[in-house]
Amino acid sequence: MSQHKSTGEYEIYFSSDIAPTLSAIITHIESQNDSLIDLRVERPSLEDRFLEITTTGAMQ
Repeated sequence: MSQHKSTGEYEIYFSSDIAPTLSAIITHIESQNDSLIDLRVERPSLEDRFLEITTTGAMQ
């Protein structure tokens, strides 16, 4: 996981390797005896990726 944001209503996690991140999230939810209400997996748009590369100078 590369970044985490909390809005108060929900959590947002950023990761380049989704499988271990999802596994950790689900394990944590189960360990807290909580339930998962909604799950979304999204990829950054081309514009988001372009801005990330050009504003940070990070080429991957």
